[in-house]
Amino acid sequence: MPLAIVFRPGWILSVLAFGLLLGWIVWRWSRRSEDAPGPLMLKIVASLGLGALAVLVGARFHPIVGIPLAAGIAIIVGALWGRNIGAAIAKPLTSLYDGGDEAPEPQPFYAIADAHRIQARYASAIEEIEKQLERFPGDVEGLLKLAEIRARHLDDWAGAEAAIDQVAGNTAVPATTRAKALQALADWHLDFKRDNEGAIECLRRIETMLPGTPEAHEAAQRLAHVGDGNWRREKRAPGLLRVTNGDQRLGLRAGGKPGGDESPAAKDPEDEVRELLEQLRDHPVDTEARERLALVYADQLGHLDWAVAEIGKLVALPSTAGRQVARWLHLLADLHIRCGGDEAAARGALGRIIELYPETALAAKAQSRLDLLELEMKGRRKTDRIGSRRPDEDLDGRPGGASAAT
Repeated sequence: MPLAIVFRPGWILSVLAFGLLLGWIVWRWSRRSEDAPGPLMLKIVASLGLGALAVLVGARFHPIVGIPLAAGIAIIVGALWGRNIGAAIAKPLTSLYDGGDEAPEPQPFYAIADAHRIQARYASAIEEIEKQLERFPGDVEGLLKLAEIRARHLDDWAGAEAAIDQVAGNTAVPATTRAKALQALADWHLDFKRDNEGAIECLRRIETMLPGTPEAHEAAQRLAHVGDGNWRREKRAPGLLRVTNGDQRLGLRAGGKPGGDESPAAKDPEDEVRELLEQLRDHPVDTEARERLALVYADQLGHLDWAVAEIGKLVALPSTAGRQVARWLHLLADLHIRCGGDEAAARGALGRIIELYPETALAAKAQSRLDLLELEMKGRRKTDRIGSRRPDEDLDGRPGGASAAT
């Protein structure tokens, strides 16, 4: 009869379920514990054995002897698990700083490839990058590194274009990243292959792939200056301050002129306008050429109305960044102040920024200038008056010098 009870199916299933649950708990515990699986299992077995011994001692011996012995065994068990207990208590606090037991998200590792590249071991660098791409297919950083090594160092343009195509053709990648990849390929064509046609093809692909976007607008700007080495250098280092060499023979020139006859003549405004109009006929969205045309109209030819019309065309361009539009409207205010002295027109240009971009930093900057515009106008009038007076006049237009005072 007792055997029949022991071997009932329900009991067997219960024991198996309990064993599986206990095994799962131990497995999860081993993954979260700082102890290795082997030492952890030894600690569990030892604790179970010591616990059984404590129960046996408490039951077999007199309380005067059994209780101290059981307490001593409990102290030993506590010593075994003291580190784990302390970690469990501190874990909620330390998890705020180290992320707890959450496994970090896997990321590609390109440091080895970068080290190979620095040491000119390009084949090894490509091998390491391809290993990471096998684990993380389509990783943008890896594909761009792969394309750059092949283009810059190995002259493998087919391989570079294939890697860039994987980035540009992936619609899951942000549009800005796809455009930057094609722009990088265009720059490599210009810098390392001297291939203007290849660069043009990449930039036109951006316009076709992302029509009506800021990325397409930037590609159009680049198209307008493909092959212009000076423009490329300026774009790479826009913060450089141009300093011209002074005359090394100052005071020794014939006729007393510091520069003699060797100083370069300024470009004729009419010729510059003609060149800019030709550039804009071929590339209507070349904003740099149109902005320069407006400045020449206003500052050198005195046609403020023509300059205002050109700035208006710039502001009306679609898909232009707000900061660029605001800069052009600030330039329009500058032209109204220095060329026309028209405070109302300048206020209108600045007010348009506030209307277009309310409650933004651009609007705040425009409002700040509006608040000080009257002082700006006074400073401009004073500067104009000083610049137009004769050398023998003081600031008020009266005959200057000590003789006037006397």
